[in-house]
Amino acid sequence: MAEKLEVAKKEEVGKIFSLYEDRVRWMDRNGIQQWNTDDYLLIYPLEYFGQMQEEGKLYALKDPYGTIVGAVVLTREDSRWDDDAPAVYLHNHVTDPGVRGMGQVIIEQAGEIAAAENIPCLRLDCARDNAFLNVYYDSLGFEDCGICEDGPYVGIRRQKKIRKEGELTFRRAGEQDMQAVYELICRMEGRDLPLSSFSEIYQKQVESGTFAMVLCESQDQGLVGLLNLRMEYFLHHVRKVARVEELLVHSLVRSQGIGTQLLQKAEEIARENQCTELVAAANIRRQDAFLFYTHFGMEKDHVRFSKMLE
Repeated sequence: MAEKLEVAKKEEVGKIFSLYEDRVRWMDRNGIQQWNTDDYLLIYPLEYFGQMQEEGKLYALKDPYGTIVGAVVLTREDSRWDDDAPAVYLHNHVTDPGVRGMGQVIIEQAGEIAAAENIPCLRLDCARDNAFLNVYYDSLGFEDCGICEDGPYVGIRRQKKIRKEGELTFRRAGEQDMQAVYELICRMEGRDLPLSSFSEIYQKQVESGTFAMVLCESQDQGLVGLLNLRMEYFLHHVRKVARVEELLVHSLVRSQGIGTQLLQKAEEIARENQCTELVAAANIRRQDAFLFYTHFGMEKDHVRFSKMLE
């Protein structure tokens, strides 16, 4: 991994605090009401971060050139939680507004820190009325663990279990996977699809160089996720495009970051096949899906229409 999360040095506290100032200005420019409306920098002034640094709780995320592109405070206790179960708690999570994807990197590396100490989970909380952040943390595998209150603040406590290496596997689908894929899609659709027609289409897609199907399997639950990617040249794009045709995650393992990992696989495959764009579609009623794709860095640029012919 190119970036590195490490305990911040005393001389880096000022630079880290400037990230919070930059993020507040970014919220003002983009009409987002969060830190810029709740006196965040008064509640967490420069002196607070200096104290966290002295206690070894302030971490800086650095790029390969040593530039600080994110920061977080990691603790082993949090008064907003009712129990004292072993956990690493994330506070004051911030990234450089000009560098995408660093929030997820911080969470992944915080998970590595927890795993190294045999701590089974990450915990955090975010404002209950912040739909954007709640969908973001949900997509990264943080489960809703109930409400917490601290003065006027009402938040949702969230927890992400640290998966053991090998618990989830991702691989390309083969002919032998047809029945398992069929059962997962039928379960997600809530209806039985015609097996003979499904089998015929599945066989064509597996053999085709146009489609790439990735399966996510759990050691104890079998097939739990599916990505189906179509890569073709489109005249109106004037280039090769990768289109997500199916992205499914079993309801038993939702909110564990599997959807995000499958999208990452989609981007890897698209790049390997010289695609210049990755696109996806979502049902207009699925606001959570819109937010999920937005958090992955996708932009909403089309409205899709359909008409059943039979």
